[in-house]
Amino acid sequence: MIHKTTPYILVKDGTHYVFDSEKSACDFLGVPKCTVASSFRYGSKCKGYSVIKGVSEQEIYNDRRLRKIWESMLERCEYQKHMHFKTYGGNGITVCKDWHKYIPFAKWAFSNGYSPELTIDRIDNSKGYSPDNCRWVTYKQQANNKTNNVRLEYNGVSKTMSEWAELLGMNYTTLKERIRSGWSVEKALETPVRPRTVKMKGAEDGTTE
Repeated sequence: MIHKTTPYILVKDGTHYVFDSEKSACDFLGVPKCTVASSFRYGSKCKGYSVIKGVSEQEIYNDRRLRKIWESMLERCEYQKHMHFKTYGGNGITVCKDWHKYIPFAKWAFSNGYSPELTIDRIDNSKGYSPDNCRWVTYKQQANNKTNNVRLEYNGVSKTMSEWAELLGMNYTTLKERIRSGWSVEKALETPVRPRTVKMKGAEDGTTE
């Protein structure tokens, strides 16, 4: 006789921890058996974790946004008519075999920090989508990892232009124009930005509003 176990998810700070049984979840928290089930039953947290009870893997991992991320990943790498196929699939970027099915991808996502505020990012942009080359980051972090971002090295430190601009309190467009105009990295980063002078209406005739 096969005894089926009920899967549970513990959620804290946006991270999902998936367990194939209530016992596994209790062992993770270091609490007596049935404590997690009891917390779910009464709608309370267990050691600061929200408790979700599932009937099947499909139900547990049924996250609409995550599924859309998965579908988009496959489409831009394998569907030749996709608007971004040339950049991804056409450029040799692939999706690993395991991730051609949603559940394995979702399991990895839930166990590696997925949350609604984050997006999937390839650590090495020359490689494809796989567990060892992907992570969940903010949209800002992902933007700084784009292949078309120009990196500037200054005093032995390499950062993207947007990162340098933010660090120095400089407008990104200003820095970009300095580099485009042929300024050296040192001059572009070290030259103070002159404050704008705003001509007030009526300044020429001595009147103001």
